[in-house]
Amino acid sequence: MYLSRLTLNPRSRDVRRDLADFYQLHRTIMSAFASTADGDARRSLGVLFRVEPEGAPLPVVLVQSYEEPRWGLPLGYLARGTEAKSKPIGELLDAITAGRTYRFRLLANPTRKIARFDTTGVRMRQGTRVDLRRDADRLEWLKRKGNQHGFQLAQLTLDAGDAVDVLIRSSPRQTGRKDDTRITVAGTLFDGRLVVQDTDRIRDAIAQGIGPGKTFGFGLLSLGPGR
Repeated sequence: MYLSRLTLNPRSRDVRRDLADFYQLHRTIMSAFASTADGDARRSLGVLFRVEPEGAPLPVVLVQSYEEPRWGLPLGYLARGTEAKSKPIGELLDAITAGRTYRFRLLANPTRKIARFDTTGVRMRQGTRVDLRRDADRLEWLKRKGNQHGFQLAQLTLDAGDAVDVLIRSSPRQTGRKDDTRITVAGTLFDGRLVVQDTDRIRDAIAQGIGPGKTFGFGLLSLGPGR
């Protein structure tokens, strides 16, 4: 598995287009990979990406994939003096240890599914996903994902009792246009600490992503040394 870091040139017309339309950013990223026979190259190649939160002097995009990408980005797409850097991370994944605490970052699209009914009042098989807006609901969503994917959120001991050590921030809504359909997706950035319970499941979560909206830059779980 590989992790690439792209430092973008905000003066580039192509960069401005991609940051304003995350489906276009997805297409630019996927151009570095060969197509697959099953028609879902992103899933088959394990391609996940995340635009890092604002605050850095230049926009940064992280791209994770099963195979090493062959970057052929438009002229001027990357910031001057930088290059598309890709490094293997298999050894880092293998070193994940049950019981250890890690810092994590996850830009996700927390949602819940609500029932839909046809005009006769019959419940339809396919429900509708709606964004979770309250921090308490987003935190519960993350806890459920942790139970599913082999980790628990770390606890801080406070005067008033234990509290979960995680910062929750709303991310700017991601917009994109696919064919004639305009799509808008809400994001939530989770930063905090977690404790690994099942190494196989959390490695799968890192490789496959967490939650919906992966085409729009959601779902990439990043781990770092805990403290």
